[in-house]
Amino acid sequence: MREHIATRIDASLHFSFDGCSVDEIPMRVLVVPLAVTDIATPAESDPNAELTSQDILTGEEVHDPLPAYACVAMHSGWERHVKSSRYRNARSDETKHFPGFHLEAAQMLMERDVSGPAVDTMFKDRGNSVDFAVHYALLPRGRWHWKVWPSSRMCRRPAPPLL
Repeated sequence: MREHIATRIDASLHFSFDGCSVDEIPMRVLVVPLAVTDIATPAESDPNAELTSQDILTGEEVHDPLPAYACVAMHSGWERHVKSSRYRNARSDETKHFPGFHLEAAQMLMERDVSGPAVDTMFKDRGNSVDFAVHYALLPRGRWHWKVWPSSRMCRRPAPPLL
């Protein structure tokens, strides 16, 4: 089994020397409303698909605005690859290819007082990211990141009337 594959949380210390560690995260930002955004259709044909700010806005038009401290979960459908090499989807040069959050979507989440994103992939940036811009946008600013074990199906739950 490879790295970055189990359910876990990234604290701000993960990408910021002066960030907090997991034991310092306030409980009020861990037990939060869940909003699921489904990008499985574009991810099927494009392994580097990203959840965009437009995806969030469209979800809010259909459902309700995101509540404060929500966790916005990306359902990319990637859990179907968890038992194969496609989950990591690395090429011969070790460049990975899997869906993630677009930087503008991450910035929108910060403006909305969202606790952080959750993903069903290896991490919140798309696999072929070279600068980890989403990590750097969220973690040093006190946002968290939930990585959900794909077989848990948390990111596949029907979207509650939030997003």
